[in-house]
Amino acid sequence: MQVDAVILSGGKIKDYDTDIPKGILPVNGRPMVNIIVEAARECSDIEKIYVVAEENMAKKIVGADRIIISNGSMVENLFNALNDVDKKKKTLVISGDIPLLTSEAISDFIQICLAKNAQGYYPIVPKEVVEKKYSQTKRTYVKVREGTFTGGNLILIEPQVLLENKELIERIFSYRKSPVKLAKILGIKVIIKLIFKRLKIKEAEDLLSRLAGEKIVTVVSQYPEIGIDVDKIEDLKMVEEYMRNRV
Repeated sequence: MQVDAVILSGGKIKDYDTDIPKGILPVNGRPMVNIIVEAARECSDIEKIYVVAEENMAKKIVGADRIIISNGSMVENLFNALNDVDKKKKTLVISGDIPLLTSEAISDFIQICLAKNAQGYYPIVPKEVVEKKYSQTKRTYVKVREGTFTGGNLILIEPQVLLENKELIERIFSYRKSPVKLAKILGIKVIIKLIFKRLKIKEAEDLLSRLAGEKIVTVVSQYPEIGIDVDKIEDLKMVEEYMRNRV
């Protein structure tokens, strides 16, 4: 069973003296978004590839089935893209700033997901897996009962789940930097357990499933590439070095 992919390519790199969107910033001479498109194209589990990008990026994108010109926030652009995908198939949503992504990492995630009965899937990567392969990277980790994890920068989901929860997603996105406001959505009990590192993965899954009205599960991935994004100049330099040293 194949899925479609939506790549969200927008934003700028922090403290970088340029107005060039990060998606077309060169990583070892190639636009970042094209590296991600190529990884998706090489994955046999993916059928169509949609890229959301600014108008001045469109001519530099290679390999996509369709380019959707961005118009608004990241959340708005996501929903614009979802209007075009096949609603009968699950959709893989990929952040456009993870150039270390490989087709193997994508395929592994999709195959694990499709073996589970759910409507949405979110990957997490163990801290030790990230640090063993990419010791220089600095990621944000969350400690739960089962261990310490970083989140991935892609999800697999049935489009209708997102379309039916647009208001909720917009609220969570706008509150992401405000623990007090997030607590109103997630519940103070969950926040307290998270602070004291007592939250279980299953509890987080149950909460997300209740909020979305569909079954949402987490997938533990052994591919740290899905969690290493480029937000800062140091990140860009680091991924360039790792990619030069790839065999």
